[in-house]
Amino acid sequence: MNLNVQERKVIIVGTLSLIAAIVSYGLLKSTGTFENQAWSLGGAIVGFLASVYVLNMVYGKRAAGIPEQEIKGSDFLSEETVKILDLRERIQVSPEEKLTQPKSRVVLIDQHQLRKLSDVKEIDFHCATTGYGIEGECLSFPGDYEWKDHTNCSCHPGQDAHLRKQYEIRINISKIQKNATFEVRNMLTFINAYQGEDKEWFHTHADFPTRSITIIVLFSKDKPCKKIKSLVQYSSRKPFKELNHASLTRARNGEVVYFNIKEPVKGAAYQLEWEW
Repeated sequence: MNLNVQERKVIIVGTLSLIAAIVSYGLLKSTGTFENQAWSLGGAIVGFLASVYVLNMVYGKRAAGIPEQEIKGSDFLSEETVKILDLRERIQVSPEEKLTQPKSRVVLIDQHQLRKLSDVKEIDFHCATTGYGIEGECLSFPGDYEWKDHTNCSCHPGQDAHLRKQYEIRINISKIQKNATFEVRNMLTFINAYQGEDKEWFHTHADFPTRSITIIVLFSKDKPCKKIKSLVQYSSRKPFKELNHASLTRARNGEVVYFNIKEPVKGAAYQLEWEW
């Protein structure tokens, strides 16, 4: 069952308030009773109403999450973004082979749960690499997308101009109705990328107003993640700085890394840097 934010809010607030009402009934009893000549409110009712009021304020702010100024004028709202970077088939290539012979392949699954906020007909996803190149396809719209090589073109705002190869997936979403929620799942294959012998990094941009970004990185047993940190860059004119409040987990002896950021800042870049 798929519930929107408001429906989830009602269920959570209602359930927690009922629990609070049961507890209040046992603890408050007559001391929580409001009475006059016309009516009487027992402790359970008092607890329920107070909990609804408080939880509605607290959870209401959390549910809204994204600032109104970020949503206004945006074509899309991302309910959830998940990226899975699979490094298990990566192999080390020599510097001479890196840009000439396609040997190593790393796969990124890039998935978005989006809400369409305008009548826009297309949606674009940009990617780049320092390696040999990228192969890309849209798995969720197999007949309605274009894969474009923009390596020799000027960069758009928010793109990584320092990366050597530039690409774009352009998807036709003219059949998606305004205010409808839809899923985009892209698969990108990075060729001869992630070739740092001791250190590497991966980052993504919050291109839309977004509720949550999750990044999962899969490492091989032969080259696991030994150490990792998360960083954020709020402007391309400012350096990356380390995040202290993000959810970052290294598991299975460094074979899996899990990173999550709630309500990322629109336009910001979030980066993982690891040693292996």
